[in-house]
Amino acid sequence: MGIEYLIDLPCRPKKEMGEERLMNLVKKARENVPKRGAGTVATAQILEVPTGGVETPEAKLRKELSELDYFLSDCMSCPANAAADKSGAGPEAAFGCHMEIRYPINAHMESALLTTGVEALQRPDGNPGHRMVMGVVRTNPKGKKTPAHRVRKMGHAYYENKSAKAIKVEVGGSRIVLDTDQLMTLLMLGPVPVQATGGFAIFLDRGIERSKREGISDPRVLQPLVQLSTHMKTAREVGRQVKVKF
Repeated sequence: MGIEYLIDLPCRPKKEMGEERLMNLVKKARENVPKRGAGTVATAQILEVPTGGVETPEAKLRKELSELDYFLSDCMSCPANAAADKSGAGPEAAFGCHMEIRYPINAHMESALLTTGVEALQRPDGNPGHRMVMGVVRTNPKGKKTPAHRVRKMGHAYYENKSAKAIKVEVGGSRIVLDTDQLMTLLMLGPVPVQATGGFAIFLDRGIERSKREGISDPRVLQPLVQLSTHMKTAREVGRQVKVKF
């Protein structure tokens, strides 16, 4: 359960299984088997299932996820595969057109995202994120009216922090209140058109670098933003929009 991103490139797996079923199975695989890295998908090939006459829950899961195995070669050779492992050595290298920022949203990741927004406002040259952030601030001058805030109110299963983090930023002689409900809303709304994917990646990359300079360097904190940047770059390369669902 989280914010989902899907590079909208038609393919045989999506056509034959149906996009919704394919993505639901990929999410189930990621949720129910041990992860070996960012973007890992383990399928029936590597699940350890006890033998016997009674079909166990593990055996049922194996049977359900076996549908993914048939499409591994399609995914490993797909240009929309933005999975972290590109070796082609196993199922962890497949289904990379889909990624998810899982709930609950990490409190430290929110700090990195706030830094990303500040970087876009204070250093606008060459950063398309400036226009993106200004747009969401103008549309939602009060973060408490954003879609992200409505999700936050649903409890700690969605956000570690009960309240959004906020900062006042000087922009063009005016003082803007920027908060993480506004910025999370920016990550949640879609689809992202292909012409905006490259700018989205620059916005994230600049913020990640500033976060590292300011001491937010734990890769576990920054990984969702790094992965989303890679996803946007891949979408730009294949010339497709990114669908977003939360």
